[in-house]
Amino acid sequence: MLSFISFGLLFTTILLALKNNEAYKTAITFIESNEEIVDETGGIEGYGFVPSGSVQISNGYGESIYSIEVKGKDKDIYVEIYLTKKPRQEWIVEEVYYE
Repeated sequence: MLSFISFGLLFTTILLALKNNEAYKTAITFIESNEEIVDETGGIEGYGFVPSGSVQISNGYGESIYSIEVKGKDKDIYVEIYLTKKPRQEWIVEEVYYE
């Protein structure tokens, strides 16, 4: 029982770390403002519970890649989004793919 609780806490901590950082917030803002993605889904209703991806930051430079399930009114799609960051600057979306 204790190991189940420990796993749950670890999973929740990792999930919160992925979803509560500036790279993820920038990715979501981009997705919501991208007309092609909004049209493809028929309008965005939400996102999958667990995004996959990684965030790496060193000396102010960063790289992040996410695979985010976008739930739409008409169709759900997966968006792959790659972002970069330079010191004292915001995250920038470099590449986006969806299917």
